[in-house]
Formats: sequence, C-alpha cells, structure tokens
Amino acid sequence: MDGPILAVLIHESPANFRALAGALRDLSVETYAVEGHHTAISLVARLIDRHDPLLVFVDASTWRESHAEIINLAKAGHYGFNVIVLGSMPDLEAQASALAQGAYQYVAPPFSHETLAKAVHAAASDAWDRRQALAHASHP
Repeated sequence: MDGPILAVLIHESPANFRALAGALRDLSVETYAVEGHHTAISLVARLIDRHDPLLVFVDASTWRESHAEIINLAKAGHYGFNVIVLGSMPDLEAQASALAQGAYQYVAPPFSHETLAKAVHAAASDAWDRRQALAHASHP
C-alpha cells in the first residue's frame, strides 16, 4: 500500500470513538469523522468520493440501522472499502450478526495495539488488493 491508510468513522456520539480514534492515530491511520446516522450516508458518500478510504468504521448502533446503505456505498464506489463495526464491548452474537450483514470485522474496546493493528492492516490490505485486482482487470 502506498501512503497512509484512510478511514471514515461513523458514530452517534464522539465518546464512542475517542478510544478508537486515539488508537488509530497511533497506527498512523488518517481519519475523517461523521456524527449521526441520519446524515451520515450523504456525508460519507462525499467523503468517500473525496478521499477514497480503505476503511469505514461504524458504531454498532448505527450499523444496525444503516448497514444496507453503507454496504451499498461500498459496492457503488470505484473499488470499495471494508467496514469495521465498533461494539461497546466484546460480544460474539453482535460480531456474528455484523459479519453476516457484510462487515469485514467487528472490534470492541479495550483496544490492544497489536490486535487493532492486525484488524486494521488485514482489512486495509484486503481493500487495497481488491482495488489493485480491479484496476489490473480493467487495464490489462
């Protein structure tokens, strides 16, 4: 991957993302935040067009209400992005549900540097590899 990893954070409350935003800064992930699921889809669409992020982090409550719209944005983009759902605590049922609805990963605090780094780099690498494959297929 060339350059920093770009991510959009969609949340209902800044408090939900404070710990994550700090941990992502430590991983050199550049973030853009959008608050509120009612306006998030149009704002996310503009941010995606402008910055073409590899990752979109969504809090679990917003994901439950907006997962179809977010997945449609990922599919509609030039090369897509991966979605990581942020829970308030580890929850296997919520994780299984998020993955079944199209999320790439589910994470919850506390965030260990190593665990979050693995999740972020795996999701970003997957999105990057898809982009490269699609670019190569369209320009052989």
